[in-house]
Amino acid sequence: MGFVVAPRFKRVVRHRRAIPQYTLGHLDRVAAIEESLTQRPGLLIAGNALHGISVNACVEESGPLAERVLNVLDDRAAARSTSGSI
Repeated sequence: MGFVVAPRFKRVVRHRRAIPQYTLGHLDRVAAIEESLTQRPGLLIAGNALHGISVNACVEESGPLAERVLNVLDDRAAARSTSGSI
């Protein structure tokens, strides 16, 4: 906003029953985690600590997560069928 003077007072209000907020750098940490997961096929992570803490965000993430789980299972089934093991 272009202010050049410090405020005369400041106050931090914490609501005990409020939705928690991510710390600075959260998106970068999540991106690094997701990048490292590309080196570990079949390892999937989920939860409100990643892309959204609200119930709505978790529900929204559940569809793509289910797709990833199905892809892993399909890949494993295909690998078994080509290797001849049961």
